[in-house]
Amino acid sequence: MNQFKDYLIQEYKEKAKGFVAVEIKFLHSFNIKNDSKSGIIRKNNIIKTSLKFVDKDLNPLFTTSVVFENSLIPKRLHKSFININYKELENRFNLAKNEICRQILNDYVEKKNDLDEKISNLKSYNNVSVGVIPSEFKGENISIIKQYEIQKKNNFDM
Repeated sequence: MNQFKDYLIQEYKEKAKGFVAVEIKFLHSFNIKNDSKSGIIRKNNIIKTSLKFVDKDLNPLFTTSVVFENSLIPKRLHKSFININYKELENRFNLAKNEICRQILNDYVEKKNDLDEKISNLKSYNNVSVGVIPSEFKGENISIIKQYEIQKKNNFDM
């Protein structure tokens, strides 16, 4: 994946002179297109790579993005690359695709877990639960964060 990132940075480093760091983010989406000639419906997977070049004070110098549609760069963007070859970029993307998808998946799972936690906290605050007793008769909801085990004393008979 580092080879892909480094190769992509080579294209835009002249536009962001004096950059210190680059933030690279990946997003996945898809769209469904109907081919008018053949009548076939296609699902296009799109991975958008966003680059943000920053200086030493973390001020953004240059921001851009590159789109890969079904692991290829669309033809309309082929001429936009000056310092690198788009076919080589596609090859390096395909080598790093598994790692990129894994990173996107980890980001989405983290966001999902955060949302699930927020939803469960709101439900517990609002006494929304499924059970025999309606929520208005349950009273105040107090939740214990840490549970301490009470050690039992052993009684010996003599």
